[in-house]
Amino acid sequence: MTAVLYTLGVLVFFFAIMASIALHELGHMIPAKKFGGKVTQYFVGFGPTVWSRRRGETEYGIKGIPLGGLIGLFMLGLSLSTPLLPPLRIFIVLLVLAGLLTFLLWRSAIKIYSKAQYALHETLSQTPVE
Repeated sequence: MTAVLYTLGVLVFFFAIMASIALHELGHMIPAKKFGGKVTQYFVGFGPTVWSRRRGETEYGIKGIPLGGLIGLFMLGLSLSTPLLPPLRIFIVLLVLAGLLTFLLWRSAIKIYSKAQYALHETLSQTPVE
């Protein structure tokens, strides 16, 4: 029974990480499309492609190594000499903050979980056995 619960816990953790990566990458893709960018790829993972499907101009898929994600993003009509307009500045700030926000949310979730585990362990170790 312990092995089954351990395996279930590992699987739940794996899918939670994958969901976090997918949401993080959406945080890049959605603002990019709203601000007129061209998103050619949306992948969860790195390495060889396990599965992919093209919808419109974007190829969506899963890669073999689930340690991150990638977005193929092109901002049309920009060069290094192009002055940045206020909406584009907001977009760039949103792109950077998406990664920071995801990190802070996961850090908080892990901290809360570890404190709950510690409290549960302390409570159970103090309960008298009959």
